Amino acid sequence: MSCASFSPLPFTRPRRRPGTSRGTPPRPDLSQGPAHHPASHRIGVILRGRPPGSELDRPLTRAGRGSTGLYPEEIGRTQPYAGAVLLSTLPRTRLRSVVQPAIDTPFGPLSFSTMIGSSGLAPWPDELFQLPGDRMLARWTAPGARVELLLTPYDPELDLESWGPLTDCRAAVWRIDARTRLGRVRFTAGLPKGCAGGCDGGQALAAITVEDEKTRLTIGGSDEEGICRAAGRGEVPARWAELIDEVHDPSSSTWGVDYGHYQGMSWTLPPLEPGDHCELPVVAAWAPAADETANTWYAVMPSPTVLLSQVTSVSAQRADAPDAR
Repeated sequence: MSCASFSPLPFTRPRRRPGTSRGTPPRPDLSQGPAHHPASHRIGVILRGRPPGSELDRPLTRAGRGSTGLYPEEIGRTQPYAGAVLLSTLPRTRLRSVVQPAIDTPFGPLSFSTMIGSSGLAPWPDELFQLPGDRMLARWTAPGARVELLLTPYDPELDLESWGPLTDCRAAVWRIDARTRLGRVRFTAGLPKGCAGGCDGGQALAAITVEDEKTRLTIGGSDEEGICRAAGRGEVPARWAELIDEVHDPSSSTWGVDYGHYQGMSWTLPPLEPGDHCELPVVAAWAPAADETANTWYAVMPSPTVLLSQVTSVSAQRADAPDAR
């Protein structure tokens, strides 16, 4: 749904948007999908444990695991991982999957959830891996589907002559692979209850912004138009490009973006057929609230292709570094 479908909570933006005042550059043409600005910032990942009494809360049969979930001899060792889809060529270390991946923000954890039909996936993944560069990959296996979630630092490479510096920027790529027909899939990224934000989307971008006296946080991803355009990049089924008319006439549409109470966003997807996959980006960027350059808005616009390309590029540069040999 569009932002206009809801009555937003009180929200003010104490900055001017580029393109609305003289001397600032206009927003880019997004006709080919969300623009990107491909300083790696350290990712903040919250690892939230399973609830007490869960099966994996029991003592391990083998002693010696540290706080990382690894045995001492496993630290630094690349673990085999068959069937990886996201970043399958990167080395990875298996972690104990008793934690819930989330991105730490100044307004609390940005958590992720997936609903397939009427069933929700567990907050903690079936498999969890540490990737180079302080990245994390989580994987769930459900009847008829496989879901993966990558958490990564992201550098939007904003021109500091035009934009104020960010405090931090972190991203997620969510992917689902359908093995059977999936009539309804819903992916959600949300902050804790009590975070009062406002709709900040436009130009193929779904976004909310949350502010207090010190910090402005923008969380962004693809809106309905952006999802249709992603079909041309192979990030979603090609036939979804034909759904663009529903974006402009949503009265009969059964899919789209829901902003809820502006604490995050939910993406309800069009039906997926066996063999289909869908990749969605979520980017969180924050900066001082006094900055009026809309830097956080521009930082949250990359596609999954851009995010994954930056991860592989940075990893390749590290592998080619002299101290890596």
